[in-house]
Amino acid sequence: MAAEQAHVEAQLKLGEFYYNGDGVDQDLYLSFEWYKKAAEQGDSTAQYELVDYYCEGKIIGPDLEQAFVWCERAAKQGNIEAQYNLGLCYMDGKGIPKNLSQAAYWFEIAANNGDHRAELNIGLCYVTGSGVEKDVNQAFKWFKKAADEGDIRALLNIGVYDLD
Repeated sequence: MAAEQAHVEAQLKLGEFYYNGDGVDQDLYLSFEWYKKAAEQGDSTAQYELVDYYCEGKIIGPDLEQAFVWCERAAKQGNIEAQYNLGLCYMDGKGIPKNLSQAAYWFEIAANNGDHRAELNIGLCYVTGSGVEKDVNQAFKWFKKAADEGDIRALLNIGVYDLD
């Protein structure tokens, strides 16, 4: 079988199949094992799937430090969801000491990659000076971009902070 021969895509698919019970009995333990094999070979999707297992404690107790490790690996490989969530980890101090400048850094990366939640969050960082130098022009830019993509909270922030 391809997955047993270290074929990353096959390992990822088996992780998905066992997670969803798609064609096999649902088995979160086997799902985790196949995701971990793919993650250890550098697959960013599998790395990000492990974050959920470690955060939620699906088959093991919650381990926020391990969740952070896998989230960071996936984020550094360009996984946009991981980039956004890494910003949240730094913002909230989950699995790592709180670091607002790192939170803003990862929000901006995710925002530049099109994540509207990150656009809103980096806008908030700029408008409040959290982790970045306060800059209402940058805040407006990011709020407007998120609002243009349908994020009503961004539109509200434009009004709240009187940025138009």
